[in-house]
Amino acid sequence: MKRLLGCCLLLGAAGCGTGSHLSDEQILTVLELRLGQWQFDFRGGPSGVTPTRQVGQSVGRWTEQGRAIEVVGHKKSRSETVPYYMTRTFDRALGAFVDRVQIRGQILTRHCLWSPPTRTLTIQAIDPPLAASIKMDHRVVFDSALASLTGSSSVDDSGTEVSFWSWRGKRTGPMDNVRFEKLFAAFEKHQASVNAAK
Repeated sequence: MKRLLGCCLLLGAAGCGTGSHLSDEQILTVLELRLGQWQFDFRGGPSGVTPTRQVGQSVGRWTEQGRAIEVVGHKKSRSETVPYYMTRTFDRALGAFVDRVQIRGQILTRHCLWSPPTRTLTIQAIDPPLAASIKMDHRVVFDSALASLTGSSSVDDSGTEVSFWSWRGKRTGPMDNVRFEKLFAAFEKHQASVNAAK
């Protein structure tokens, strides 16, 4: 369950709408959301337990101008720092943005649907799939300048809430290749240690 909650929380740091009807400009807007440097503040945890706090940061850049991005970052609690790496593209056949996230030696696939009127990104876990009894409501809402966000993620098991997280994020600077490479090196080192422990 701890791993599930951690994965669900991560689905935040990256909405429900008609993705298949997005214009090229709207697709570009969503891809640009995670570019540059971001800072995050997360609060929450398992239901019935005193909420905890995590902080995070990320740097995003284009891998293919206008078509694909990559983001590297980490989330830090009192006890650990967990690096992650993700890519985002738009799949026209699905009408959804496709994120592939590498974290803790796992690869997670999620679909993100964008609602332009509300500037909301709704995130759906695809692989590994959630158990039939698990329901997740994961939304990120951006401000009108697309420079800050609020998010929430609740996970229910058979109708009972098992975790809830909320967070805030803000863009803190433009793309920084030096910072990106430093965070990516930390991610690779962490991945190597996780893989060696398997």
